[in-house]
Amino acid sequence: MTADNGFKDRVKKTGSFPKFSFTISTLTKEDSGLYWCEYHKFNEDTERTDKFRSEGPILMVLVEGSTNIILQEVRVGEEITVSCSTAHTDLDGAYVYWSRPTNKDIVYVDAESQKMTAADGFKGRVKKTGSFPKFSSMISTLTKEDSGLYWCEYNKFKEETFRVDKFQSEGPVLMVLVEGVEPNAMQTLSKTTNQHPTGETPCTLLQPSKGEQNFSGEGMNMIIVGMSAGSFILFCIVLSMIAIPKVKRLCEKGYQREYHPHAHESIYEDMRQNCSVLLDWPPPTQSHCIENREELHQSPSVLVVSD
Repeated sequence: MTADNGFKDRVKKTGSFPKFSFTISTLTKEDSGLYWCEYHKFNEDTERTDKFRSEGPILMVLVEGSTNIILQEVRVGEEITVSCSTAHTDLDGAYVYWSRPTNKDIVYVDAESQKMTAADGFKGRVKKTGSFPKFSSMISTLTKEDSGLYWCEYNKFKEETFRVDKFQSEGPVLMVLVEGVEPNAMQTLSKTTNQHPTGETPCTLLQPSKGEQNFSGEGMNMIIVGMSAGSFILFCIVLSMIAIPKVKRLCEKGYQREYHPHAHESIYEDMRQNCSVLLDWPPPTQSHCIENREELHQSPSVLVVSD
């Protein structure tokens, strides 16, 4: 186990991979926020790292004395207000972010036009008051899925470096808990959002209680099955493309004479009778392809088909 700076000597692991728990002790005000676990697997085919969220709950932790995070408990259908302000000038715009736990920009306000754009899922539910750079965004008709962290962030594109500089708002971060959160999403919120005194109550991050042996989950199984089926169909098509020209040449050379094949050469009678079917294009269906492939491999005598 490796702990990041600021958490060294404060983290203790119990259990073994992939089912284990972390206990973070000696909490400080800066430790307030969301905690969750994420598995990763390097994919050699795509040369990318695939990530999978733990089946365990997301922990929403607020340490007593935190000044930059405000806990707001609301009911379904109510609203929250995210305040944005900054001392920076000459900015391009501002985003309102929502994290549960992945960060997602849900509102953008353009500095020049003052136009507000809301993301899907929030359109028709966001109202802006005030003008850039000091404004507020009220999000109404809250649902259970809207629980999470909300904050404001400003941006400025620098032509010299071709990079976007970001500045967090001077307003507080809202830790929103909507009453009736689904148990599989944030089932421990009611327990972990109680304000813990600094340095006393540890935070325990639990890992999945089921399905952990199947590392990639049901989604990964579906991907593997799909890839296997696709590979098999491709193999059938390639096999058909190889076999059809050979059978066609046999038919064109006039192998119409009658003869009585031996028992182990019965495949040639089947090929002669079905040559008109095999010459059809596009290739036969998957089930027919499987049948022909099994016939071609019943006896080594199939090698006679080769030039």
